[in-house]
Amino acid sequence: MANFSKSTELYADVLFELASKKYESRNTQIPKTNIDLKELLAMGNLAIGAYPNSIGAKNFEKLITDIKSKMLEININQFLMPGKPAQIHFRYKNANKISLRLLKVKQITGSPYLSNPEDYEKFIATNKMQKEWTVDFPENDDYQEHSLIDKLDGLEKGRYIIIANTHGDEAAYKYIDFQVTDLAVTNRITGILNHQYFVANSSTGEAIVNAIINEENNEYENGKYVYKSRGTLRTDINGFAESSLNASVNHIEVIHGSDTVAMVINQRVYKYMSAKAKVVLFTDRPIYRPGQTVYYKGIYFEYEDDKNRILKELSLDITFSDANRKEIEKTSKITNEFGTFHGSFTIPMGKLNGRMSINTAYGNVDVQVEEYKRPTFEVSFDQLNQKYKLNDTIRVQGKAISFAGYAVSGAKVKYVITRNILSANNRMYGYTPVKQIAIGTVETGAGGVFDIHFLAAADNNVVNAYSYQINVDITDVNGETRSKSQVINVGKSDVLL
Repeated sequence: MANFSKSTELYADVLFELASKKYESRNTQIPKTNIDLKELLAMGNLAIGAYPNSIGAKNFEKLITDIKSKMLEININQFLMPGKPAQIHFRYKNANKISLRLLKVKQITGSPYLSNPEDYEKFIATNKMQKEWTVDFPENDDYQEHSLIDKLDGLEKGRYIIIANTHGDEAAYKYIDFQVTDLAVTNRITGILNHQYFVANSSTGEAIVNAIINEENNEYENGKYVYKSRGTLRTDINGFAESSLNASVNHIEVIHGSDTVAMVINQRVYKYMSAKAKVVLFTDRPIYRPGQTVYYKGIYFEYEDDKNRILKELSLDITFSDANRKEIEKTSKITNEFGTFHGSFTIPMGKLNGRMSINTAYGNVDVQVEEYKRPTFEVSFDQLNQKYKLNDTIRVQGKAISFAGYAVSGAKVKYVITRNILSANNRMYGYTPVKQIAIGTVETGAGGVFDIHFLAAADNNVVNAYSYQINVDITDVNGETRSKSQVINVGKSDVLL
C-alpha cells in the first residue's frame, strides 16, 4: 500500500498509520518487546521529506517529538531506617546524565515549589541542602526506556526530598519525598468505625509507649488544602491507641522523643472489605482539542449484595494520563457528603493526540483528544442521472458548498474508489476482499462542483454485480477537510433485482 501510494499525499498517511500502530503496540505485546524506534523516526523523516504539508507529516511531527522527548522517574522506599543505605531506582529515556539535590525539609508539602522558578529558588533557599551529585547513565541512542539503581548513603532522622533533572534542552524534572525514622506505624478501621493504631520500633518490633499521635484532616480552605487538627492520642503500654473520628481523619503525625513520622492513613473500613468500591466519572464533552480544559465529575461508592453505599469524606488520587498512558498530572480530591467530587485538567500542547484518560484506583473515563474545528462547508453527491452496467465508464458528480451558501471552488478533491462483489440478494459477500480500483485528485470548479470518472470493469464472467464505494476528501484553501462517501451497485444489466 505504501509503495502504491508514493505519488500522492496518502503515502505520508500510510506511513504514519504503520508507524503509530507499531509505536502503540510496544507496551501491549506479551512478552513485552522493544520496537525499533529508529525505524519509526526514519519513516517519519521520509514522510515529512516527501509531503511536508500533509496530514501524515503533521502527525509524524508529534510522534517524533514524543519519541525524542526526555523521561525521568525516580523511586525510593517511603520510610528508611536511620544510618542504613538505601537504593534509588531510576527509569529514564533520552538522558545520559542527571543532577540530584537532596534536601532536609520541615514537612512534606507536595510539589507546588516546582511550578515556577521563583518558588523553586525560594524552596531551595529555605531548606537545608544535604548533598548534590550527578549520576551518569550508560550511553544509548535507541530512544527506549531504561532503568538503573543507585545507592543513597544512610541519613539521620528527618524528612527529605530528592529533586532530579536531566541535562540539556527540554529537561525533565522529578522529585520524590521520603522519611528517615525508627518508627513503624500501622493503622486500621474496625467494624465499629474506630481508628486503631500500633506504633513499634522498625528495627526490633518493640512496642513504643507514650508515642503522641496527632490526627488531622486535609481540608479545602481559602483556595488551598490545609491539614486541620482533629485531636491527639497517646499509645498505651502495648503501643496501641484508638479513636472514633473515622472519615474525618486522613493524615497523622506520630512523635516519640526526637523522632517524627507523618503519613496518610487508611480509611477503608475492614468490615466492608468484601464490598467492591467503584468510581464513576463524567466529562463535560466527548471530544477535546489540545490546550482545552477537561472538566470532570465523579461519584465514589461501594456495592455489595445489590446494595450501594456512598463513600463520603474520603480522599481519592486522580491521575490524568496521555495516549501512551504516561502521567500528565496528578491530584487528590475529597468526596463531599453525597460521595461526589469534581475538578479539571488542562490538555497540554504538543502531546500525541488520541485517547487520553482520567484514572482512579476504582474507575476511569477516556478523553478523546483531536485537532478539530467547527466545519465551514459540506460535501454532497449528485443523484445519478443514468443507469450503468459493468464495463461502462461511470461519472460521479458532487459539490462542496459552504454553510454560508457560497460555492467552495479551487478545493483539492482526493478520491479513492473500492469494489466488492455483490451476491444475488444484493448484499456484499462478507468473506471477499475489498479491492481498490482507482485513486486520484481533481479540483472543484465553478459552483464548487467536482467530477470523477472510473471504469466499472469486470474481472471475469462469473461475477454478475459489484458494489463500488467512492470516498472523497475535499480540502479548501484554508486547509479544512470534509469527507463524504457514496455507494453505487453495478451489474451485467442496468437493473439489479
